[in-house]
Amino acid sequence: MRKLLHANANRVLISRVFWIEMTVWVVYCLGYQVDSYCRSMEYGFPLQEIFQQTMFSFTTPMGVFSAIFVSLYIGTEYNDGTIRNKLIVGQTRNSIYLSNYIACTAVGIVHTTVAAAVFLSIGVLIFGKPELGAGQFLQILAIILFLCMSYASVYTFISMLCGSKAHASIINILAAFGMLFAGALLSSRLLAPKMIADYGYVDGALAMKGQTPNPDYLSGTKRTVYQLLMDFIPGGQNIQLSQNSLMSMLLEHPVQLCCYSAAITVIFTLAGMLIFNRKDIK
Repeated sequence: MRKLLHANANRVLISRVFWIEMTVWVVYCLGYQVDSYCRSMEYGFPLQEIFQQTMFSFTTPMGVFSAIFVSLYIGTEYNDGTIRNKLIVGQTRNSIYLSNYIACTAVGIVHTTVAAAVFLSIGVLIFGKPELGAGQFLQILAIILFLCMSYASVYTFISMLCGSKAHASIINILAAFGMLFAGALLSSRLLAPKMIADYGYVDGALAMKGQTPNPDYLSGTKRTVYQLLMDFIPGGQNIQLSQNSLMSMLLEHPVQLCCYSAAITVIFTLAGMLIFNRKDIK
């Protein structure tokens, strides 16, 4: 297992995909902050408030970047016959699976850490120190760490069992966008206001007559189920991290969110190892 981890670490460091993704993410963070600053100057928005609202927007593409890297990294092992060679020299299937998962998780954590360092350091220099407390900041970092683990477990599961770089890439990228779309859909329902304005004509002019209950507002058991799905799905957590309007919702139960991500990691990793042990490696 130690030899596999060492070999994976060396392979990651010379991987063009690893360095290209890191470069793209850094450029994305720089461009986002510069654009936020320009817009705040143009419209006169308070700088500190803008930074407070966009502090963790850099996490939005983390699921997509992870899907691309995992698909290409593990898919290349299948295409080049590396996995078959590892089995021939006596490595166990569980060791191969776990070493690949650990490598993909580590890459996700490194990429996210570098993006966070760039995004937040530039943000502090341009916008000033945010009002977020140190305790809340550490809680969010823990959520991001566990989210990297859960994303990697899902994509490793698909890639290790698919056996094709092209097929794994398509499935993983579709899964990444699907989870983000599901999170965005759930958030739009959870953020629906309880009351909506009722407009009508008064003396021939359109005016607000009052407020009426919003038929799309979620309450009771339905709201609990939507919130549970929002917290459980990695894309739902991702959307909560990137949207300031959902940040208070995120900080209400950070330990619970980490437990959900850990549960996804354990379920997909154990299931993947079980199925991979029975897979026919050509």
